[in-house]
Amino acid sequence: MSDPESASHFSKQESELMNQILRLTEDIRTKHPEIAHFLAELPETIPNQNHPHVQLEELEKHHETLNKILQRYLREKKN
Repeated sequence: MSDPESASHFSKQESELMNQILRLTEDIRTKHPEIAHFLAELPETIPNQNHPHVQLEELEKHHETLNKILQRYLREKKN
C-alpha cells in the first residue's frame, strides 16, 4: 500500500510549475476572457483523482502552451 503523504508529495519543481500554471490560467480567465475558451481545449495536466500522477515533462509542455497562447494573443492585439 502506498503512503498517503508520499502520494500527494510533489517535487519542488513540480509544485512551482503547477503554481505558475494556475496563476497563468487565472490571469487568462480574468484579464483575457476572450481567449479563455482555448483553456478548455488543452489536455488536463493538473493531478486529479483519475490521474494522480503527472509527469514534469507534461507540466512543462502545458506551461509552455499557455504562454504561447497568451503571447500570440498579446502580439495580435497590439497589431
